[in-house]
Amino acid sequence: MIKKILAVTLLSVLFAQSPMASFAEPVFSRSQEEWAKLRDNRLEYGEIEGLLEEYNGTILQNKIDYRSFQKEYGKTNEEVVKTYRDMAKEIEKNLQEPDPQDANYISAAVALASAKAQISSLNKSADNALEDAEIKWITLESAKKTLVQVAQNDMISYYTNLLVVEDANLTKQQAQNALHLAGIKLRVGTGVKSSILSAQEDLLKAEQSITKATDDANNVKKKLMVMCGWSYNGNPEIGSLPDVEFSKIEKMNPANDQGLAFQNNYTLRINLKKLANASEDSQKESLQTAIKTNKQNISTALVVDYQNVLAARDAYHYAKANVDVQNGLLSQMQTKLRLGVASAYEMSAQEISKKQADVALAQAKISLFSAMENYQWDVNGLAKAE
Repeated sequence: MIKKILAVTLLSVLFAQSPMASFAEPVFSRSQEEWAKLRDNRLEYGEIEGLLEEYNGTILQNKIDYRSFQKEYGKTNEEVVKTYRDMAKEIEKNLQEPDPQDANYISAAVALASAKAQISSLNKSADNALEDAEIKWITLESAKKTLVQVAQNDMISYYTNLLVVEDANLTKQQAQNALHLAGIKLRVGTGVKSSILSAQEDLLKAEQSITKATDDANNVKKKLMVMCGWSYNGNPEIGSLPDVEFSKIEKMNPANDQGLAFQNNYTLRINLKKLANASEDSQKESLQTAIKTNKQNISTALVVDYQNVLAARDAYHYAKANVDVQNGLLSQMQTKLRLGVASAYEMSAQEISKKQADVALAQAKISLFSAMENYQWDVNGLAKAE
């Protein structure tokens, strides 16, 4: 496995300085057992966040950018404003009017105009500055959590595509059986050639679906493993998705979860901190409006995603009931086959239907798991607030 050497070096440098106590955790806070799991050649769903924290290039660069921001601008909003002013003063201090008689007058005049524009921009930034180190950290945390969600969705998509491959193989088997039966009927004079052509078309479509779903699964696997620190040519074992915990659904309540969703939401937290830093009435009014909209959107996201969970749960129970039905029909078909009142073709068709029901149940289970994860991300800070 080729991964994760540069990342450790970067983090060692990154945390050489003491971080803001309330915003960061020590890089070496993981146990040896945790490190061993992150460094093996197996990608587990529950390890995704840890893998991204330690080995994702974007997240590592964001941490470096955060340190650079503190070093250059300071921690508080007052320090940020002062930095902008000081930068403007430093440029202004070195301004010099060019001599019209100088051969380089035009280029010097252009440079002067550019410097004055930069001074104006810096002073304007100072006037409007609302950011501070905490806002910078919240922004980067939001970016990190979003990447975690994306990676988790990729792993879910990987397994969804594998099920599509499985279902397409069953469809292919159906088409092969239909083609075989159509050929027999045509030979004995009870069939038509169009039935063969139709079965051939279905077979071709099934093979195309298999190819596409296989490619989709491989592509999303590559994307996932690169995000988590493996090389593009790596081949980690992909762990299974966590099982659905139905008891969690009973505890979901948008009205009750709203307070925690507000508390955790990154966009809302940023706007609340900006409001605390704001001095102009126009800034405060704009932010108060944004905060009100944020809360409305968060509440809506909770309700919508909760309804999605309930719908996915209903779909799961329907798929589970259909498996029971198909098992019963398969048992009946086995009895009929033993009694000689059913054909091998009918038996094969029912076996395929039973397997298709199993695949549909697995797909419904993944969809339910995904819906539950989306709701939990709403609560944990990623509800769409804007």
